[in-house]
Amino acid sequence: MSEIFENDILELEDAELEVVSGGKDILKVRKGEVNIRAGAGKDYPVIAIMCRGDELLNLYEKKKDSRGKTWMKVRAVNQNGWVRSDLVK
Repeated sequence: MSEIFENDILELEDAELEVVSGGKDILKVRKGEVNIRAGAGKDYPVIAIMCRGDELLNLYEKKKDSRGKTWMKVRAVNQNGWVRSDLVK
């Protein structure tokens, strides 16, 4: 799965981005299978499933759901989605 970012990284090099200091550009899935969702919360549909060790591009946006869980916006499989922050490193 790590190859999915080659095109994304090329596109991002031309964009003007503000990177949060101390942030991590690439996140890795920590657990067996992790759902990437269309929004920040379990009520949103699953748009991709990633496996342990797969890489996600950190888009540096965070939101809390109604249960207080923190979700991070990421780029995976050529689309943007949301993953719970405790499932990536």
